[in-house]
Amino acid sequence: NRFGCAAVQWAAAAGNVSTLRWLQAKGLDLSHVNGATHGAVMKAAWKGHDEALRWLLLDDDGPRLTAQLVLRDPQGRSVAQLAAMNEMDATAAWLAPLVEQAEGTLGR
Repeated sequence: NRFGCAAVQWAAAAGNVSTLRWLQAKGLDLSHVNGATHGAVMKAAWKGHDEALRWLLLDDDGPRLTAQLVLRDPQGRSVAQLAAMNEMDATAAWLAPLVEQAEGTLGR
């Protein structure tokens, strides 16, 4: 699309962990970020796909995309703030300490 989304963003936005695993097995770069600074983590968070987020961020067999926790959208909003903005409050609350930790570790 015009923002530069790839299959990883679409699978994350759908919360489809099996497709994300398949894409990873095929060698696709799951860390792809589009022109709006949206990666798989932001797309899954916006829709409240907690299972996909756990796989993308924490699972041993996942891509561990913790670097995406420090990304900001063009308006300066974090992934947790975007989840809250879309009324995914439980997801936002779960993400907020992870974002804070990543910012401390990765030096935002």
